[in-house]
Amino acid sequence: MKRWNPATRGLLACTAAVVMAGTVTDTLLAQERRQRTEAEARAAAERNRAERARQEAATGQPVAVIHDYVAATVGPVPESLGVDPFYQKYVDAGGIPVLASTKVPDIALLVVRDIINTMLVARSDLRASMIERNWRTGVIAEVEMTMDIPEYGDMKRPGAPDDEPIMQADRDYHANRSRGLGGNPTTGAEENILGYPGTRYWGEHIFVHEFAHAIHRAIRDVDPGMNQEISDAYDAAMAADKYRHPDGRRHYATTNANEYWAEGVQWWFFSNYGECFAGDVKVESPEEFGAYDPVLFELIGRVFNTHHIPMDIYHGKRIRPVECPATPGG
Repeated sequence: MKRWNPATRGLLACTAAVVMAGTVTDTLLAQERRQRTEAEARAAAERNRAERARQEAATGQPVAVIHDYVAATVGPVPESLGVDPFYQKYVDAGGIPVLASTKVPDIALLVVRDIINTMLVARSDLRASMIERNWRTGVIAEVEMTMDIPEYGDMKRPGAPDDEPIMQADRDYHANRSRGLGGNPTTGAEENILGYPGTRYWGEHIFVHEFAHAIHRAIRDVDPGMNQEISDAYDAAMAADKYRHPDGRRHYATTNANEYWAEGVQWWFFSNYGECFAGDVKVESPEEFGAYDPVLFELIGRVFNTHHIPMDIYHGKRIRPVECPATPGG
């Protein structure tokens, strides 16, 4: 048997005493926690809340470290993006930057982020394609004009129609018409994203439309076969004289396969104006759209797994209601 000298035995005894004392203390604290009733715990929490409220009232400052989710989420633009200093606000949409100037409310960036994430939730391959292409999105402030966005600074207007007596300047044209554009960056306007009544495009979601263009671009990269199917569906719809109003006017969806797709995506999400087409056919809801153009409806269904974007304030609102004498199946 190993023998310990007196000094060692004394040290061991002291150590054991400290350990035992600590163990006893921990045990007593644990017992105290276990013995506190739920009612007592609730009362303590209420006292803590009341004390924080008292401190905030006295100082005029919040006590919690995170007291404003929106402000805590939107941050400065990372230097690694290398964007124009016009952009001062940033939030990440799963690898796709959402950018804006200081004139844009923080909440608008978060709404755009959530729309992007909902529209891409079922197609990680399309998201990956956008990230590889360094795709960016942005919000135009209500008080900013379209060509204030640096990437749009040299943008030209299309040719003037024959009935326009004086051709507007580029900036004047886009200030009056363009409140969101596709391409890179894909943008939407504050007033449309947050739903300010009485503003241009009130009742349909322009960012949903423009981001549908961005998704179409990714489809071309990821699935050229599907892109061809979209073009074929457009050609077939035009041959069948679809998307023509009873008075003969053609809807914007007839412009080309790109707009055909983007307008269809809006109807898929119940976020487009209702329309009456030849034959007194109403297209407003996803169900009506699917009955009118089942081929495009099926193609869009390969990309999205829901008809509702939670942050789309126009979904199903029928802000500009339309009534037709008859509807498919009616």
